[in-house]
Amino acid sequence: HTLSPLRGCKRDMQRFVETADAIAGTTSKLKKISFLADYLGTLSEDDLRAAAVFFTGRPFALTDARTLNVGWSALMNAVQQISGASDEDIHQIYLDRGDLGEMAERLLAGHAAEASLSPAQVQSKFAELVKISGAANKLPTVLELLRALTAAETKYVVKIITGDLRIGLKENTVEEAIAQAFDRPAEAVWRANMMLGDV
Repeated sequence: HTLSPLRGCKRDMQRFVETADAIAGTTSKLKKISFLADYLGTLSEDDLRAAAVFFTGRPFALTDARTLNVGWSALMNAVQQISGASDEDIHQIYLDRGDLGEMAERLLAGHAAEASLSPAQVQSKFAELVKISGAANKLPTVLELLRALTAAETKYVVKIITGDLRIGLKENTVEEAIAQAFDRPAEAVWRANMMLGDV
């Protein structure tokens, strides 16, 4: 399938980024839940499924045995190819940031996204990556994915790939946000997630 054209005034992953930034920017659990509930309540079913999982800091649900096997070197290589940054730049920015996602965001600050992806489309790119064996063979798909994203979107996609979202969100907070977004008892959401192993 092809990458969707720009829809409306807000890119799909752009709203994910704004929500993640807002969540990272507050220490209040209630505010985190509220920001996430507001966002989740606006999504289509496919995007909702993908975004809920992404907010647990994983590319796939807990019970989904698939692994991306996209290592740091593949991500660094892709960011370097798109940004044209030198090894020294990469090394220095990584030392400053200590976070691969934030390093990617800094290096790709001048990059114009080539498409607009929704959370579901990002997850389907992840599914493509699972099927490819060998780090070198994965690089073209990683490049295609990152080229389609803005710098801020890349930051969070890289954090999800590396399983290190670091925005102060626990899985039970995501459950509470789902309960709030869809007016369901938190315990029912928690029990369903416990049984399914897929938020």
